[in-house]
Amino acid sequence: MNIIEIDFEANCVVSDFYQWEIVSNNNNEHLLVQRNDNGRYRVAEADVKRKQMFEVKDISYKGPNNENFFLDEETGLSIL
Repeated sequence: MNIIEIDFEANCVVSDFYQWEIVSNNNNEHLLVQRNDNGRYRVAEADVKRKQMFEVKDISYKGPNNENFFLDEETGLSIL
């Protein structure tokens, strides 16, 4: 998906089709985002420089302090 707009103050990213909540920001280079899709959370990893994002099931993203994240489709992302 293409990133259309990023609003760091409002903590949101707009892609081609959806609006996403920023969960983690790694130096404005990579983002971990989520959205609620009819009661199920979806997650994407975003490359700010390339203005692209990819929806993922397995999270390879590492937070700015080397945090690992876990997705529960019913409650969203949490730090391990």
